[in-house]
Amino acid sequence: MGDDGNLFTVKPDGSATQALTTDANRALVYAQPTWSPTGEHIGWARLEQKADEVVSALVVSRADGREHQQFEVPFPPFYLNWSPDGAQLAYLSNWVGANQQTIALRLVNVATGNTTVATLGTGQPFYFSWAPDGKQMLTHIDNERTALLALDGTETLLAAKSANFATPQWAGVDGKLLYELENEGKPQLVIADATGAIAQVVTDVKQETMLNFSMNAKGSQLAY
Repeated sequence: MGDDGNLFTVKPDGSATQALTTDANRALVYAQPTWSPTGEHIGWARLEQKADEVVSALVVSRADGREHQQFEVPFPPFYLNWSPDGAQLAYLSNWVGANQQTIALRLVNVATGNTTVATLGTGQPFYFSWAPDGKQMLTHIDNERTALLALDGTETLLAAKSANFATPQWAGVDGKLLYELENEGKPQLVIADATGAIAQVVTDVKQETMLNFSMNAKGSQLAY
């Protein structure tokens, strides 16, 4: 992002600057530029002040700035996360559900160019991790439940009572699921399979501990 608020790409040596936007101003703001895993696309948020309202959009373009797709959305995205194949872009935004402010997980299919933005689920906070094949997500919602979420919004519960952690992880070459749950009042970091069957209890955790963790790409080592 430049000093003028516009977005651009540039080579590591500072050459070949390519503008993605040119019209940023005090009333038109760009934010959250995020590369797709393949490097073919970039997604970002667009916020424009019009009269007494803010008009929000999710914008996607090719890396060279061509083929802009713009999806108007009711609330500005604050976190963008591409599917592993770069075909779909998920984002989090504020939301209103049951007359209460919350957070929504929403999804656009960049590959098909479909202008429909689907709402997959709501909750606050809302954490998610893409499956390696991009067909579903592992979610941690409301600091309570951990579940698999299909791209049609169907939820498969893995743990109804979670412990003190943030983002679960879909990790390893064989699709291990890594999350924390509460078992008979005792928090545990576990490794499970896609059916929710617990393959291993990694460690017990103190009730007051906020746990962070990460598994390597091969699924052979785990740091927490």
